[in-house]
Amino acid sequence: EVFVAPYPPLREGSIDLYVTEKSSSRPVEGGGLGIAFDMYMPHGSIRAEALPTGGGHFLVPYRLVMPGEWRADVTVTHGRSDATIGLIFRVD
Repeated sequence: EVFVAPYPPLREGSIDLYVTEKSSSRPVEGGGLGIAFDMYMPHGSIRAEALPTGGGHFLVPYRLVMPGEWRADVTVTHGRSDATIGLIFRVD
């Protein structure tokens, strides 16, 4: 699950990601999460630090350089496996 604050998203805010195991729906504990924001422009990506807050939640404070459509690539690592999802959102 993904929660963005404020909503609709602004250039500065936070994303709360709730990560669960697919097979059991239990919260993922002890895993890692990496996130990179990018636009469809040649200025490079912006990395943000994901802070584990417990119970499968990761808080990602972000600060983006300009309004527009952004893609957030989220990589979750748990044990020896990892998965990446892409989130698209418009920032005012």
